[in-house]
Amino acid sequence: MRCVVEKPVSRGWMAVMLLLLSAGLAFSQATGTINGRVIDQAEAVLPGVTVTITNTDTGVVREVVTNAEGLYSVPGLQPGRYKIAAAMQGFATLTRDGVVLAVTATITVDLTLGVAALAETVTVAGAAPMIETTQSTVSSTIRTQEVQSLPMLTRRFTQLMTMLPGAREVAPLHPIKRQQGSVSVGGAQGRNITPLVDGADNRDNLVGGPMMAFTMEGTEEFRVNTHQFTAADGRSGGATVALVTKSGTNEVRGSTFLYDRERDLMKKDFFAVRDNVQKDPFSRRQYGGSLGGPILQNRAFYFGAMELIHERKSITIPNNVYDQVRMLEPFGAKPSRTIPQPYNDRMYTLKGNVQLNQGHSLTASYAGQKHTAFDGNKTQRTMSDLSTTTLEEASYWSAVVQHNWVHGSNFLNQLTVHRNHMYGVNDQTGSRGAGQDRSLFFHLNYPAVTRLPTLNTMTFPSFSVGNPSTSYDYAQDLWQVRDAVTWQRGGHALRFGADFNWMPTFG
Repeated sequence: MRCVVEKPVSRGWMAVMLLLLSAGLAFSQATGTINGRVIDQAEAVLPGVTVTITNTDTGVVREVVTNAEGLYSVPGLQPGRYKIAAAMQGFATLTRDGVVLAVTATITVDLTLGVAALAETVTVAGAAPMIETTQSTVSSTIRTQEVQSLPMLTRRFTQLMTMLPGAREVAPLHPIKRQQGSVSVGGAQGRNITPLVDGADNRDNLVGGPMMAFTMEGTEEFRVNTHQFTAADGRSGGATVALVTKSGTNEVRGSTFLYDRERDLMKKDFFAVRDNVQKDPFSRRQYGGSLGGPILQNRAFYFGAMELIHERKSITIPNNVYDQVRMLEPFGAKPSRTIPQPYNDRMYTLKGNVQLNQGHSLTASYAGQKHTAFDGNKTQRTMSDLSTTTLEEASYWSAVVQHNWVHGSNFLNQLTVHRNHMYGVNDQTGSRGAGQDRSLFFHLNYPAVTRLPTLNTMTFPSFSVGNPSTSYDYAQDLWQVRDAVTWQRGGHALRFGADFNWMPTFG
């Protein structure tokens, strides 16, 4: 059933969160923060020190000046590797290399400057501290190297999440959402997690869990917060998942991949060997690639990724069920030894980043997914629970634009505008595009035949035949506007913002 709300209650406001003041209470973004204190060798604070933060992959530079307490804070940074340089007249310039910033992380890097008799530069190589002393949330991060290197049977980021403590993958929460899946955290059903992609909601507000899947070639890293949420992570009773997609760099880089699983390469289990059971037909191919690079060196970048899944398998009808179906041949039944279960999926991600000037930057991303369960002639579609022949098709897309405005050394405003769309159809009447009479189906245990024109309802020990006519649409449209402000005042970081969601289509 599809429901379109033209005049929703309170004009469709699903969530409005205003004026949340405290250190660490920013609406969740796909960015991180580097902060710290600059002191001299006598441990006296140094105000007026110029601190330069450089992303070593893109060359994008952020520059701030320490305040009267010697503190600096640089929020709104993309995840990646950074170089930190601190300079002040009369002191040796200090450079810190190899600082790795994870998604939504806040890391503290304190710097100590020594007096320079001559022109002198001190370079320190080493990773940033892994403990975030400014946040008390319980969270875990899957980093870029793990996303790229760990083998995965299904190539879903929810499968990677099972590496984290207390998390396990659960079955899809809706019959037509096979590739998405969800994750149970702390024993929950998986409906109460709140996924954020590039700082925007990716939640299925109908059944819970993720709205759509994203290609792994386009995934940079993600973080899962499981306990002690801040107000920034609100609206979740289970966990929040902050995922960031890949961006281009100053180097042109690409990738290709092909994963193939075939029946001939799969071994029978013990019972199949004992009973001399033939292998069910099976073929699954996942392939795709990615490409990213600069449009303008140190200023503008692009990235794109695509992944396709082509799966062909069948279920074999047991002999006892097949023999029972043969009893209906005089009435028009057409028994079959196997029931095809075709499946196709296409996912893609496009992203662009541009540093407009020292104070303004813009990021735009677009991702889509479409999956179907029918063969090339659109004559066979099946539900994922293998219960009835049906028409099944779903498509999703998400577009996110984010603007960062840096004013001086102590103010950042992040404005995010998001639009997503989800539409799926699950039709067991066979009335959509198949062009065949599908008025009667076998259901429950096994769909052993597709037509039975002369019978209404019969029940056998292993199956039933009847006249299901279930048909529904599955739709969600979301507009989201989110604004977050970070303001450094002395030794305090004030963060506040607002989040507005409107769903004109929901049902």
